[in-house]
Amino acid sequence: MMDGNGSVTATTAEQAQVMAGHARFLITAAARAPSVHNTQPWRFRVGPETVELWTDPRRKLRADPSGREMLISCGAALFGLRLAVRSLGYLPVTDLLPDPGQLRLAGLQHDALAEGATLVLVPGGLAYDRLERITAAAVRRGNLSPRARAEIRRWTRIAAGTARDGIPGTALAGSTGRSPGRLPQRDFDLGRGITRLPSGGAPPSATAVLLTPGDRRADWLRAGQALYRLLLHAASQWVFASLYTQPLEDAVTRDLIRRQLALPGHPQMLLQLGPAATASPTARRLPGGPDSP
Repeated sequence: MMDGNGSVTATTAEQAQVMAGHARFLITAAARAPSVHNTQPWRFRVGPETVELWTDPRRKLRADPSGREMLISCGAALFGLRLAVRSLGYLPVTDLLPDPGQLRLAGLQHDALAEGATLVLVPGGLAYDRLERITAAAVRRGNLSPRARAEIRRWTRIAAGTARDGIPGTALAGSTGRSPGRLPQRDFDLGRGITRLPSGGAPPSATAVLLTPGDRRADWLRAGQALYRLLLHAASQWVFASLYTQPLEDAVTRDLIRRQLALPGHPQMLLQLGPAATASPTARRLPGGPDSP
């Protein structure tokens, strides 16, 4: 959304205020559009910065198997929505048929900032190649470390287990070497055959680094709060993250990543984000229950 002078609206908070105050008006105006058989085959979803217009396939005519007439109807509703936005003194910014795998990180970056941290997108090319090389070296060292392997064995669980902590096999993918677009991940299986997720899969939509201004205990607490906040926001849109901690366990490697990627802060977590249709929960300990293992 842009103001009447053609400049981007100043703040996310202002956009959210516009949406909160005028959402009903915008949807009502859009829904006045003509549609085939007056089926009104649309749905609206109002976010803090956008109004999303979706088709409602339940209202598609049997005589319209390709959805052509349904989309024409939704296009009319979209034009009505654009007119309503203009009537409020703003210029609408429209994204037709956005790629479902394309992530808009602005909201997640705002979440990080709100908790005193920064979420930086890692672009493709040289920056990503450098991060991948550093991550791969850290993974190789960890996979050869008896101490690291013992920790993995202690905190991974078989699928049929009853433990209320650790990582279940249903949350682990098989390790088959490099996957295009994915950072190297430590070997959680260790040849035990406990992984239950298929390896590979679609590449992530974005790679990011969560940063803090310092690298002290208070910064680590801020990083944890920022991480959970942005993960909750992402999950509300069925976007999930793979978290990479192994390359950041060593202070020297953290500093190497900071320098190689010219990051404006101290890296505390590596994330690769992408859409998912389902997610398996991990167990939690009962309040006041016994610890394990």
